[in-house]
Amino acid sequence: MITKNVRSTIASHLMLKKGDKVLVAVSGGVDSVVLLDILGRLSTEYSLSLIIAHLDHRLRGEESSEDARFVAKLAEQYGLPLIGESIDVRSIAEERKVGIEEAARFVRLRFLRKAADDAGATKIAIGHTANDLAETMLFNLIRGAGMTGLAGIKPVNAPFIRPLIEISRSEIVSYANEHGLSWREDRSNADMAFTRNRIRHQIVPALSELNPDVIGALLRTSEIVREEQDAFFELLERPWQEALKIEAEEGKICLNRAYVAHVSIGIRRALLRRALERVRGDLRGIGKVHIDSLCQLIASARAHGEIHLPGLLAQVQGGELVLISRYSRPETVAPQEVPLG
Repeated sequence: MITKNVRSTIASHLMLKKGDKVLVAVSGGVDSVVLLDILGRLSTEYSLSLIIAHLDHRLRGEESSEDARFVAKLAEQYGLPLIGESIDVRSIAEERKVGIEEAARFVRLRFLRKAADDAGATKIAIGHTANDLAETMLFNLIRGAGMTGLAGIKPVNAPFIRPLIEISRSEIVSYANEHGLSWREDRSNADMAFTRNRIRHQIVPALSELNPDVIGALLRTSEIVREEQDAFFELLERPWQEALKIEAEEGKICLNRAYVAHVSIGIRRALLRRALERVRGDLRGIGKVHIDSLCQLIASARAHGEIHLPGLLAQVQGGELVLISRYSRPETVAPQEVPLG
């Protein structure tokens, strides 16, 4: 039944085409093990070539090494090539002055993209489930979020695909047990010091008492929000073309300051968020306070000025708003204003 549902998810979101070479991210946890097994079963139907990728973050000592050995045995069992790497995430976090979670995400994405390039893979499959989607939506809601945050995890964000995104964690575990699959448990998933774990083990069960199908309800909500977001982005295209002056260089965008200042506040914020995402690659670490600061910078009577935001520098230069990418600490919250001349 799950395989049928995964096939439906793949088809509805156009995740795969025949002949794709797919890098499968396998941590050793139940989600990634089931993902690997199902893609293996679908590989003939889609003429897929599968490669396993595993990153040892060196965060849990011998347990991390055991995870790597477990995945190596999986690769041998399935007769698939394995690309593995071991990286000291704590050192990366210290070097970049960011938290462990942010450093781990940075290292993981860099590893997966490089592994896919080296292997000639066209897709990177990730084992996110419907529960991960629901927990992300709740996490974003608690912090305060707009449409993007409330939409949760995208089923497809090229080259990444998430074939299990509409499958619940309980279904995943049932599948693993029914097919005699073994997996590794990450003890940090039970650590209540992490907000995500409290959402998983406390908030979601409490919500399930109000609605036993709360995961399904949040999954449907995510779909509705994504559809409405897509419609809004279509409507945003004309204002974006009016606002955009230069996007000639990677990591730099120039907008028409006067145009952005005089459109409605909702369109203004959307234009700024799109510009920030184009410059930075994502909107992680960007909150309402940063968008508010950009709005104030644009509306000021001063001809010149700049503010530092996470990952970029924003400048007003006469009639232009210029956004320039740079490395910045993601945890930065308060923008810092530095007058020019």
